[in-house]
Amino acid sequence: MPLEPNSAAESVPAAVPEPAAPTVTFGRKAGRVAMSIFCMALGVFLVIAPWSDLWPLGYLPALGPQWHAIWINSYFRGAASGLGVADIYIAIKEIFGFRDLTR
Repeated sequence: MPLEPNSAAESVPAAVPEPAAPTVTFGRKAGRVAMSIFCMALGVFLVIAPWSDLWPLGYLPALGPQWHAIWINSYFRGAASGLGVADIYIAIKEIFGFRDLTR
């Protein structure tokens, strides 16, 4: 008995259309610009401010001696500066992401 070809197995599936490229709106561009400016400003502030003379004069060190001891600790200041470096990195990534978005 000869095998009959199965029409369902031999049929070629229809080509799947590629999804359309996402539309880039003005709001999306403005949001990326605002995010990158915010992250850059916050990062520069957090890198510089912990090492200035105004750092121990804030609200938290005035709450008590234990808060003041933590606030002026070099390790805490270094951690704040490290967060600032991370924010600057995020801002740079956003800027390069914006450049790819406009292509």
